[in-house]
Amino acid sequence: MTPRPRAPKTARGLRERNRAAIESEILAIAKRQLTEVGAPALSLRSIAKELEMTPSALYRYIDNRDELLTRLIVESFTSLSTAAAAAEARVDRSNFEGRFRALATALRKWALAKPHEYGLIYGTPVPGFKASPTRTSDAGTRVFMLLAKLGADMQAHVDDHMHKTGRYIEAVDLLDTAAVDGLFTDDFDFLQNVSPELIMNVLAAWNLIMGGVSAEIFGHLGPDVSGADAMFDAWVDRAWRVASGVGGGLAGGESSFRA
Repeated sequence: MTPRPRAPKTARGLRERNRAAIESEILAIAKRQLTEVGAPALSLRSIAKELEMTPSALYRYIDNRDELLTRLIVESFTSLSTAAAAAEARVDRSNFEGRFRALATALRKWALAKPHEYGLIYGTPVPGFKASPTRTSDAGTRVFMLLAKLGADMQAHVDDHMHKTGRYIEAVDLLDTAAVDGLFTDDFDFLQNVSPELIMNVLAAWNLIMGGVSAEIFGHLGPDVSGADAMFDAWVDRAWRVASGVGGGLAGGESSFRA
C-alpha cells in the first residue's frame, strides 16, 4: 500500500512549533533558576545568555520578568491541580474521607517533589511583583474547586441522611454565613446549596493541611523530623475531624460522613 504523502509544513506552522519549543526551554531554565537562586533573582538576561540569544531577541517570547513569573505560577498551579485531581479521582465518590486524604496527600507529595514551585505559589510574595488575577485565578482555584465539589457531595449526603434541607440542626452561625458570602462567584455558585458551617469546616480543615505542609517545606519543623510522615497523617486525621464536623454542628456531635 502506497503511503499517503505528508502535508507540506507551512512556514507559519514551523514558526509556531519553534516558538513553542523555545518558550518551553525558557520555562525550563527559569525553573532551574527558581531552584538555584530563587524567584526574586530570576534573570531574563541570564536566560538569554544560556539560550545564546540577545536579551532583545528573548523579549519576542517573554515580555518581561513579571510575565515570566506569571507563566511559572500558572504552570505550577496547573501541575499541582493535575496531580491532586488524578489522586482524588481514584477514590470512590462516596468515600468523603478518602477523597479529602487523597487531596491532602497529593498536595504534600507535589510540594516535596517541587518545593521551590510550592514556595512560588504559596510562599513569600516576590518583592515588586503582583500576579494578575485574570491570568492566574483559573489555574489557582482548581484545587479549591475539587474541595468545593467534595463539600457539595458531603452536603448532599447530609440532606439524604437527615431528610432535611441541607442545614445542620443547630441554628446557622451568622459568622459562618458572613464569612462565605463572597465565595458564591459564577464558578462556585453551587455552594449556595451547601451549609455555611460545612463550607467553613472544609476550608478550616484545608488550612490545617496547608499550614502543616508549609511548615515542613519551609523548614519550620526543625532540621531533622524523622517522624514527618506520621506527623502528617496525624494532621490529616485532625483536619478531617474538623471538615466532617465531629464534636460539633451535626446532630449528636457525631459525623454523618462515616462509611
